[in-house]
Amino acid sequence: MLWIKRVLVLAVALLLAALTLVFILENQSQTRLQFMTLHSPELPVAFLVALAFIAGALVGLGLSVYLQARLKFALGRSRGELARCRKELDDLRAQAASSKGS
Repeated sequence: MLWIKRVLVLAVALLLAALTLVFILENQSQTRLQFMTLHSPELPVAFLVALAFIAGALVGLGLSVYLQARLKFALGRSRGELARCRKELDDLRAQAASSKGS
């Protein structure tokens, strides 16, 4: 079963590589980007698309790391609060048991 998964992953990777190669070969025309008064040098369309893809991946990764850090901080805060509540509950139970025995 494991070898089937490996073969499928390899097939998908080869298909993706082939599609990427075809995309690059089909989009060799030069183009220039313009934003307000800024102009880029003439670059292949495939390079600009790849650059946009990489930039999007880096932004997504950065947001993911930021959100994961926030969640870990909130989890730590919740665990601390839970520990305090458990200690208070144990103290109250001990106090109730000692007042019941007196």
